[in-house]
Amino acid sequence: SLLADLRVEPVGEALLPGKPVAVGESWGADVDRLLEFLAPGGTLGHVPQEGGSQLLERTLRLGCGGLVDSLWNRRELDGLVTCTLMKVEGSAPNQRAIVQVEFRCRTSMDRTAQAQALRSAIEIRTGTQVEQQTSSFAVEGRGELVWDLGQNRAQSFRLVGNEEWTLVAVMRGADGLRSTQVFKLEGTGEQGYRAIEPTGEEPKSWTENPKEREESKEKDSLKD
Repeated sequence: SLLADLRVEPVGEALLPGKPVAVGESWGADVDRLLEFLAPGGTLGHVPQEGGSQLLERTLRLGCGGLVDSLWNRRELDGLVTCTLMKVEGSAPNQRAIVQVEFRCRTSMDRTAQAQALRSAIEIRTGTQVEQQTSSFAVEGRGELVWDLGQNRAQSFRLVGNEEWTLVAVMRGADGLRSTQVFKLEGTGEQGYRAIEPTGEEPKSWTENPKEREESKEKDSLKD
């Protein structure tokens, strides 16, 4: 019951049960909201932990390699997210819920029209056509979400996952002969985040240029 009806911030909210659960109980999370966990936006009260994989970090920041972002509104995302309350540590008001998260999702998109429009000058001159091109992305992994029950926010979360990107192109030459090209990239990585204490400063827009902000601080210090 400790995880029910919490007033939460966006990070991790999609993984909460929304109802009373017992230790050891599992529940499914909406795969369409997985992006809120994999690639949260805005000004976060979390910072990456050192030693994470650049490959998985890119996946998290871009939303599963950037492909999911364009698919999300099309409802072409397929997958499963399972959460389990492993234990509750400490005593009020310093209790923490440990939630195990297992996820796997796959997306695909027909990019034939785009590939046809982006043919090279040689392909256009020789009459080469793109009959079909599909791009698919799969990511699966396991993580741990530590939820601070006293502060009603995610204290930390860590993911270990595998990702696979596949591009399949079917080309047809002017002579009618067809060829199939398959490109595949695979990677494994680990990424973690931990909560930071509030600074008392006004939240910064995620679109703000950090370099310009630092230059502004230097100018202000010179005035003083």
